[in-house]
Amino acid sequence: MNDPTILPVTLVLLILISIAYFQRLYRIIGLMIITYVFYLSYIFLTLPATIPDEMLVPPANTSVSESVVTDTAARPVSMRSTPTKETLKPDTVSQSPSKRRVVEDKLVVNTIAIATGVNVRTPTGVASVFPNDVGKLICFTGIRNLIGNGQKITHAWRYDGKFIADIDIDIGRSYNWRCWSRVTIQPEWIGPWQVTVYDTSGASLGAIEFEIVAGDSL
Repeated sequence: MNDPTILPVTLVLLILISIAYFQRLYRIIGLMIITYVFYLSYIFLTLPATIPDEMLVPPANTSVSESVVTDTAARPVSMRSTPTKETLKPDTVSQSPSKRRVVEDKLVVNTIAIATGVNVRTPTGVASVFPNDVGKLICFTGIRNLIGNGQKITHAWRYDGKFIADIDIDIGRSYNWRCWSRVTIQPEWIGPWQVTVYDTSGASLGAIEFEIVAGDSL
């Protein structure tokens, strides 16, 4: 069981139990313990311990990921046409859970965001507009994969409809496999951007749009 919320919740519970004990509120202590047991049961049933919770892509401290980023950013924008694939608007991904059809034979994008960094497997600096001196940007995705291990997705980065990079990412079996790709933004690449997420069959799982603007215009 590797849910990161267990430790802080447990610490808070112990503090509350200590306070209730010194106040002789024994009935409240029992209610808190019962609530905690239900909480652990929910975590155990929804996040199986045998399934990895996330994959960090690309690892921040490996030379391979840095070389990929450098090669991607260094070459000029290609005029190669974007492959003919159906693209989805960002609101397709962010639809309410009640409208999202959960299927086990398809990958599902739980979350997608453009950010300036990642901290503790959480995107930071999330926005839809960035200055042209931002440097590197990250496309962060959380993927629901109930098919099994050995799945792949592709982050297709496009600037003003032109090819920038197609970055393949391995996806393991998980309710929320967190992963991301990183691209260096050249200062002259001002305008509309889009990152589309594809599965191995070429089907679009979702997309997000953002914009790069001149730094003095913000």
